[in-house]
Amino acid sequence: MKIGNGIKLTFCGRLVITGKSSAITDTYTAFNKTSFPSLNFIIDENTLFSFDEDTGIFEFFYHGILSISASINFSTPAQPTKFEVVPCLDSGSGFVELFGRTSSINTLVSDQIVLVGNIAINKGYKLKFDIRNSTNSAFFDTEILSNGAIVPAAIVDF
Repeated sequence: MKIGNGIKLTFCGRLVITGKSSAITDTYTAFNKTSFPSLNFIIDENTLFSFDEDTGIFEFFYHGILSISASINFSTPAQPTKFEVVPCLDSGSGFVELFGRTSSINTLVSDQIVLVGNIAINKGYKLKFDIRNSTNSAFFDTEILSNGAIVPAAIVDF
């Protein structure tokens, strides 16, 4: 956003999620600590939002154009499955679904869904990510690469 003398202010925030979850259900569930207690929710570089890990809800401190970049990693051990993620925005009158993403994966395979988008927000708007899995067999998982680098279960950047 530009102010008086043309200086552009940038606010940012990052949520990193690590660990391995229990199975993701076949009904839409908010991505949060209550539904997935084995995951760790870590706020990093944040000047933009508050985050309630129990509900999975972000609340924003400012108005402007919000850029969202989210990568969510999941695996399935048993059978082919379809994984879905839908961001939902609450502008004060309840959550409304935004652009969603889906991925179908085969047995014993890991995959990643990437969400990228922009949306106008006002101070106090809330955002959550609803997720589902068609077979109740997929789970979130943090991976370690051969060089030791960590691939978190999810990263959400604003």
